[in-house]
Amino acid sequence: MRITPRAVPASLLTLTLAAASAAQASPGYVYTVVPLGAGNGSNGRAINAAGAVAGSLIPGVGNHGFLYSNGVLTDLGSLPAENASIALGLNNKTEVVGASYTEPIPTTRHAFVYSGGTMRDIGSLAGGASTANGINDAGAIVGQSVLNDQFPFAFLYKDGAMQNLGCLPGSDRSSAQGINSRSQVVGTSGVGPAQGPNGNQAHAVLWMDGLITDLGTLGGLNSYGTAINDRGQVAGYSSLAGDDGPEADYRGFIWSKGKMRELGTPPNGRQVQPNGINNHADVVGIYQKGGAQRAFLYGVRGRMHDLTALVDPAEGWVITAAYGINDGGQIAGEACNASMSFCTAVRLDPLQQGRWDDTMGGMAQSEPMDEGE
Repeated sequence: MRITPRAVPASLLTLTLAAASAAQASPGYVYTVVPLGAGNGSNGRAINAAGAVAGSLIPGVGNHGFLYSNGVLTDLGSLPAENASIALGLNNKTEVVGASYTEPIPTTRHAFVYSGGTMRDIGSLAGGASTANGINDAGAIVGQSVLNDQFPFAFLYKDGAMQNLGCLPGSDRSSAQGINSRSQVVGTSGVGPAQGPNGNQAHAVLWMDGLITDLGTLGGLNSYGTAINDRGQVAGYSSLAGDDGPEADYRGFIWSKGKMRELGTPPNGRQVQPNGINNHADVVGIYQKGGAQRAFLYGVRGRMHDLTALVDPAEGWVITAAYGINDGGQIAGEACNASMSFCTAVRLDPLQQGRWDDTMGGMAQSEPMDEGE
């Protein structure tokens, strides 16, 4: 159903008007913030080429997935007999995937696809819980499903059937986070059995043509694959050598053609976690700064930026999460007011046409694709 516009709180109205004014008055900044009208506690989790955003809102009873497209916010609802859902993936046909469940007492999650105004359960592996995380334009869906009431396994749903993608040899768990136009799937697999000596270890992996490839780490014991672009470049995060404890300072990476490259950290930042990558190898995600979560943008020229620093302070926003970025540079995420009392789903729009070049207000041409990518 579509959301009926409600009265805008004075604080939000002030922020919105400030954003509109700043977009015209501050050309030196790279982005302006567009609130999606999803309310306090919402977030934007995926974005497509047209700038449509999928995410989650809190309408009062339970969390609901939403689709924001062409200025209209649509509440996706939930599957029958359930009252909550989360939206996690979106393609260029505005088909949304995620999971439906019941609150306040959580029930088994059911992976869904929302298309043409209808939410449909896509099933699971052997009847276990399932969550869908990504969908490509061909309608192929990836996620994870619990098998035999034990551990989750990555799946690929295609042509009405769900396939177990498996895991690294000797392991007993995996998850899939994204799929590109070439049906390459990125995710994470355990390393050895859960009850074995490597039970707490996991590696980022790539599934392609029926084969699974271990992408390795940045020297530590663990890595996680979170996103993939149409060039087969993978974004994720990894521990460093000797730093695998509960407070490990994870670093973001891009993996391409067999090589894993660290992204570095924003100023005074740590625990970098990429969530999205576009076809120009621009990466967005979250990191920790002074004990607080903030959002970052990494560009093809190899620089890290705190996203809040790329928005005019007059707009009044702190960017706390970034989950997806399209080839036009639009970003889906979450922003809060200065007091952190109001946090909402947003889209960050570039203030200039073209691509930012890691300098405040400058734009650059797209990086040419390598041969064969």
